[in-house]
Amino acid sequence: MFPLRKFTHNEWKVNNHGKRIISEQQQELADRVISESDRLVDEIRLKTHQNHGESNHRLGERISDIKFLRDELERHKAEACAEEEALKTYRMRISKALEVFREKFLPICRKCLELREQRIQTDIVRDEVERKLQQELRVIQESLESLDKAHSDTTEQIRKIRAAMYQVDKDIFLKASAQKIDEKCLEIKPSQLNLKIQKLNPEKDTFNTTMEAWQKITLDTIQRTSQEINKARSLRSFMDILLRQLAEDIFTATEATNVAFGQRIKEVRATKDRLEDVHRETSRQVNEIERNLGKLEHELATKEGFLAACTTRLSERKKRPATELCLDIPQETLLRELANLNVSCKQLNQMITDTKTTQRYLLNTQMQQEQEINIKMNSLKVDEVDCMSLRQGLEFKSF
Repeated sequence: MFPLRKFTHNEWKVNNHGKRIISEQQQELADRVISESDRLVDEIRLKTHQNHGESNHRLGERISDIKFLRDELERHKAEACAEEEALKTYRMRISKALEVFREKFLPICRKCLELREQRIQTDIVRDEVERKLQQELRVIQESLESLDKAHSDTTEQIRKIRAAMYQVDKDIFLKASAQKIDEKCLEIKPSQLNLKIQKLNPEKDTFNTTMEAWQKITLDTIQRTSQEINKARSLRSFMDILLRQLAEDIFTATEATNVAFGQRIKEVRATKDRLEDVHRETSRQVNEIERNLGKLEHELATKEGFLAACTTRLSERKKRPATELCLDIPQETLLRELANLNVSCKQLNQMITDTKTTQRYLLNTQMQQEQEINIKMNSLKVDEVDCMSLRQGLEFKSF
């Protein structure tokens, strides 16, 4: 066993001095590490709070943006709903107008035209009433075409409003979901105990839209909705004008027809009254002719008695004997009487013939007058009783 080496006092002092220097160096290093650690901790804590605060601020801004857009969407939705209800009301008004035109105005107008075909003979005339009825029919048919188109346009606009509202509802739902998620994220605090670190790979995350595209989608939805709302309002204004104009047109047309009916009825009645006056005078003349014919026939019968007496006398005077058979004054008187009686009978026969001819003409005229009166009575029945009674069902109300 070898004896242990002993160090000198100087070596011991050097050794101790060297270890002390090393210890001091390590202490200085430790102080620097601690100081750097404190600085780093403070810096990271500050940066972490700043980043967290920035995230909270951005989430708050995002929530505010979503709320603003949601409010705009909700406002446009409310306006669109109001316009849809207003369009439904206008469509109902148009349907009511269509029903009135189809179920009342058109059948009555056509029925009047059909009834007036029942006029007979010379009263089948294209008069002012028929022209007004034809004009009224054209107004009704044009009104029906306008109302049908307006009904289709209103239905189509309601469909477009609903389509726009569907997009608005869809966007509102998405915004509400996103807002709920962001509000939930904003409520998450670092001090919560139930939080766990999620395994994420941001580099592989994909996004459906950019910020600009996100805003554009909503703004486009709002713009489309605004356009449809403005179209609906313009359409409603047009409907107001259309319904008012159609009501005025049909009122003007029917009133003109009614006035024409009144004038025609007045004209026909006046003509009928004049015909009845003429008929009464003709009837009086027929009676006078009959009395005159009876008087003539009686007078002729009387003259035939005188004629018989005269001819008998002449025949008896032919029996005068010898020289008594002469042309004396009585013979001449009887011959003149016979000649006058023959002339008178001939004149009476001719007058009887002329009177009978006149009687036939008068009776024929009387029959024609009665036919004309019946024609006028039929026309009055068609226009005044049938048509005007039917047209009393035309009531004018605002559509």
